[in-house]
Amino acid sequence: MPDVDWEGLRAPRWSQRDRGPVAATFQPHPDDPALSLEGAAITKLGAGRGGEPIVCLALDPDRDTFTRGAIHGMPAGLEGIASTLTPRRLMVAVGADPAALSRCVDAVMECGGGIAFQQDGELRRLPLPVGGVITAAPFAEVVGFWDAAQALFEGLGHPYPDPLSTLLYIASDSLPGARFNASGLVDTKAKTLVAPARVVTWA
Repeated sequence: MPDVDWEGLRAPRWSQRDRGPVAATFQPHPDDPALSLEGAAITKLGAGRGGEPIVCLALDPDRDTFTRGAIHGMPAGLEGIASTLTPRRLMVAVGADPAALSRCVDAVMECGGGIAFQQDGELRRLPLPVGGVITAAPFAEVVGFWDAAQALFEGLGHPYPDPLSTLLYIASDSLPGARFNASGLVDTKAKTLVAPARVVTWA
């Protein structure tokens, strides 16, 4: 495969910012709407089968907004993961540790887009500097990162395959169920806006 001169093509970064929002953005709140992961690509409103909810939020760099929810069905021991590999130019971030979640978001923004996760205090990231979806990393590095994310979720007892694709599906409003888009958290089946996006305060 030939090398591509992305800089020469003026390929856009996911965002021109190199820091994420202020710490309060990642703190759970009792009013956060509940959603439930019930399959690798299935999210519904409500607590579903229950379990410990963790923070799930979407950041929109074009509108300077965010939407936060409480997601059930993700591993309660997941410190944090963030990804711009979504179809709507949103960053989706999920985690039980607000500080780790903030660190993952900062790591992704610093490299202009990508995926980052933290567990046991160790941060790993895969830069996707071209629009937040394309990387210049060697194929073996990408596969290694993908496998490490899968192993992390499996080790935490997550029952569904390919968790990085699950983050993509959460922001895919062409699918039925509870999804994030530019408007906020929506129920695409009922065609209702559950929680509107709010203005984000950047750090």
